[in-house]
Amino acid sequence: MSTPTLSSTGLAWLSGALLFAAIGGDGLAAEPPVEEGSPTEETSTATVRIEHTPIASARRDRDLHVTVRIAADWDVALAWVSYRAAGTDDDYAEAELRRGLGTDYVAILPRAALNAPAIEYFISTRDLGGVVRSHFGSAERPHVVAVLRDEADHQLVGSLARHAGFASDLTLSGSVTTFAPHALSGGRETLDTTLMWSTGAEFRHRLYRPVYDIHFAIEIMRGEFDRVVDDDGETVNLCAASSFRSSTSRRCQRRPGVNLGRAGITHQFHRFFSTELDITLGATHAGFVAGAGTLWRIGEIEGTRFEVGGDYVGSIGGRGSFRFWWDTVPSVPMALGFQFTQWPAGNDGGSMGSLLHYRAVWEASARWAVGLDIGLALRERARSAMPSGAVVLRTRF
Repeated sequence: MSTPTLSSTGLAWLSGALLFAAIGGDGLAAEPPVEEGSPTEETSTATVRIEHTPIASARRDRDLHVTVRIAADWDVALAWVSYRAAGTDDDYAEAELRRGLGTDYVAILPRAALNAPAIEYFISTRDLGGVVRSHFGSAERPHVVAVLRDEADHQLVGSLARHAGFASDLTLSGSVTTFAPHALSGGRETLDTTLMWSTGAEFRHRLYRPVYDIHFAIEIMRGEFDRVVDDDGETVNLCAASSFRSSTSRRCQRRPGVNLGRAGITHQFHRFFSTELDITLGATHAGFVAGAGTLWRIGEIEGTRFEVGGDYVGSIGGRGSFRFWWDTVPSVPMALGFQFTQWPAGNDGGSMGSLLHYRAVWEASARWAVGLDIGLALRERARSAMPSGAVVLRTRF
């Protein structure tokens, strides 16, 4: 018996399996690359049809169930799965395909035979005339299955599959939020609808474990000073109407806003529980600012999940948010969220605002995705809610 080593063909199949596996139960099923001339479906006669979804990976600590559908099975005397360690010259072991539900047949490959890094298998049938045929591979060209050593390997393969094998993301975003006129302390009221817009870019690089990713972001946000009628009957903005007019008049001529830079990590404690921690540095029209933020996630990082988070930046204010994501529609993950915010803090102490929004992301390909965010924004003591929106563009590499 030769020493188990992977051939170049075996390595190619194993790489494909690791990148395109999707998390399953006893095995991870996926459609692997099909080499030219390799069989993907065969019939033993004009009436017998064999169907099978090739398996991409398996857990070493569990038996592997291989399921095959045989239509018109009265013409099949026997069906079985031949398997061995990948890339070796060992003799193939055999596991009989036994009838399950309907036209499904199941063969069980014992966990003792599932040795890392991979096994290989093919399916055979013998008809009533004694003719033996191979399906979904052959003894010379079997199908390769990656064998995962432990739960961490299982999660890694799932993460690679969710990101199509790409390790990095670059996301560009832009948003506009409007607030209706609102009442101030002392009985006065702002005159106009105020506008806040922001644009930003975020880069994420996935390490997967123990730190899931590191990320860096920049954000530029601009707003407007609320306008009021001062005690002299003049229309001025709140900044110029403050008691510090003499020392702030120059600053009041500029559009208020902030330029921010953020750096952080994502730590995955469990497949269904992770957290992000960020440090923020920035500058406003009044000087330098610093802050921190966090996000806690229940559920898979790229799947159905619930997120709660918040951040605080000195002299700008604080924000908090809740968001629920679901991915029941293929290639279109969606989210419903709620945010409460002091951004931008006003001279009357920073009136609280709230934002209800809905987001849909269209994953046009494994590399590209575009998202649209629509919502309603309402500020404390405001007359009514106003529309808000955002656009997001993401690429992977």
